[in-house]
Amino acid sequence: MKVELHCHTSRFSLCAVNTPDEMLARLVEEKYDAVFLTEHDALWSPQDIAFMQKRHPKIKIFPGLELTHHHDEGEGISHILILGTTDASFLFITDPEAIIAHAKKSDCLTIVAHPYRWTGADEFLKSSTLPDAMEGLTPNHSPRNAVLAHQAGKQLSLPIVNTSDAHAAKFIGRYWIETNIDFETPQQLREIIVAREYKNRVMAKKQPLLNE
Repeated sequence: MKVELHCHTSRFSLCAVNTPDEMLARLVEEKYDAVFLTEHDALWSPQDIAFMQKRHPKIKIFPGLELTHHHDEGEGISHILILGTTDASFLFITDPEAIIAHAKKSDCLTIVAHPYRWTGADEFLKSSTLPDAMEGLTPNHSPRNAVLAHQAGKQLSLPIVNTSDAHAAKFIGRYWIETNIDFETPQQLREIIVAREYKNRVMAKKQPLLNE
């Protein structure tokens, strides 16, 4: 299965260019099997996910969230993906450890987004309760930052995943993961990621596959 773990739309993410229909049409065109809609600090309702699923039956559509954490001390922000949730209570939790703990209790996959994009972006990796994984290659993470992520992944024993971090349709198909396991729920995907039963992929003639 070809999977996009990090996708924004103009419906909820102000920094996104394309509509949900445009993004999903492009994902289908690029032969994706599943996608998580991960808006910035906003959630899709189960009803809206179901509505979009009927409109785009060729791809499995799951809810998610890219949650922003504002650091208590000094300047800086960090982002974490919480995949498989429609739980609005995440929007009101401010402690990184509590965020991860609540996600694990809900059996949601947690991925630190672009952890070395800027100073402080790796805040969730400093928690005593670690996330499930972290991003490696994305359009918002340089190859050098991806190397840092892989180094940290080895030190912390965390999986690394490639994502499009797509804010526009043109970014879809650059970086993704693939798995031979056909999953039906976000919880099943979490098991796949934690067990590392997937491969990181990149567009042809882009960056080398760092995990192969």
